[in-house]
Amino acid sequence: MIVDGPYFSRTLDALNLENAQRQATIRNARDIVNAVMAAYGIQPGGDVATATFPNRPPTGLVYGRIQSGKTRAMIASTALAFDNQFRVCVVMTSNINDLVSQTHIDFSSGLDLPLNFHPAAIRASAVVAPFGAVSLSA
Repeated sequence: MIVDGPYFSRTLDALNLENAQRQATIRNARDIVNAVMAAYGIQPGGDVATATFPNRPPTGLVYGRIQSGKTRAMIASTALAFDNQFRVCVVMTSNINDLVSQTHIDFSSGLDLPLNFHPAAIRASAVVAPFGAVSLSA
């Protein structure tokens, strides 16, 4: 699993993090990767192979206090996914328009990718990148 690829590096730069925040984001991203890999029964540093996928994919939930870094962690995780050849990332967010817009702006600027705003999904903000990026939001 790639944890220091070009999307992740550009995302760290685009987030304009101070040194301590940058290091915390890197540490959190690696913790997330390790947790996902553990959910698939893969040792840290191993590779994800389709043969190791369980019949029922693991699910997760990101929660925390306001301004605790949830969105930053998801942006970093999305960048890591793109570095590891994932082609699509769907981001589900609130149905409160201000939060939808804020999430769209955060992902657009944090991922440093060309995302287009397209109001076609209800109560969802979807980021499809980097091979033809589009963002869906209500």
